[in-house]
Amino acid sequence: MSDYLDKLSANGVDVSGTMERFMNNEDLYKRILKKFTSDTSFADAVRAKEEGNDEETQMHIHTLKGVSANLGLTPIFAITDEMMQHFRSGAPQAAYDLFGSLEEKYQQLMHLIEEI
Repeated sequence: MSDYLDKLSANGVDVSGTMERFMNNEDLYKRILKKFTSDTSFADAVRAKEEGNDEETQMHIHTLKGVSANLGLTPIFAITDEMMQHFRSGAPQAAYDLFGSLEEKYQQLMHLIEEI
């Protein structure tokens, strides 16, 4: 495994599981990770939250959850999964309370991905 993938793994990314899904093609994985930097789900969720639109916020968080799961971005997935549980149980404020943690992990992983 390359130093780059080791760094991702050290930051909680499920590199080994994701590499299996990508047939151990590191170049393909890196290309798809790089495309993640142009995904707008996080920014769209922040905007919808600021507009007070719970339904739209939930939709964007759900999208981010799916994308992060597919790419092995476990720190993002874990938080968005918890947020979705709160949304589904009718507790949007509990989901919103996790936005700070989500933003921190999102920025951390975006920074690592941009190093590709």
